[in-house]
Amino acid sequence: MANVSVLIKRMRKNATQEGWQVWKNIPIAQEYYEILAAHTGVLEWADAIFNEDLLDQRSCPRLCLKFLDLCLKEAPGNEEYLHLKAKLEDFINLSIPNSEWIERYGGHLNFDPVERTPEWEEVCYEVEKECDRRLRREPRGMGFCFAYWSVKRDVLSKFGIEWRSPSSMNPRVMFD
Repeated sequence: MANVSVLIKRMRKNATQEGWQVWKNIPIAQEYYEILAAHTGVLEWADAIFNEDLLDQRSCPRLCLKFLDLCLKEAPGNEEYLHLKAKLEDFINLSIPNSEWIERYGGHLNFDPVERTPEWEEVCYEVEKECDRRLRREPRGMGFCFAYWSVKRDVLSKFGIEWRSPSSMNPRVMFD
């Protein structure tokens, strides 16, 4: 369990970096999960993923569900975990339309349904890594989101994923 402490420190560092670099936590969290899954009494360690926002739940919902299962194994009736599990299960349930999911869970912006697929989650880390590499010299101020979304669309297309940015999904919303 000594590795757990090292891994969580690395994830905390990524989560507090400028630009909220939690995408870097995906492979670390996978390793972290494998260690925790082999033990009992890990509620505090598994719960840190959610309490400290160490993963973006919409980028890797299936991985987050694994951590929730660890939490629920030790705290089976916990309403917070049960609600979050339902939310993530509904997110990956493609039979639930985006509009219904947004209404049910208090979202405000439309998003491309491809973001709910296993294919998206499988490439999320590599896509973000490539976007970060391509944009490393780009100022992260006003208007950065448009450069990021353009690069992200290009990188995703190389993985065979057609993606529409938040600005194209929300034409009446003004983004910086």
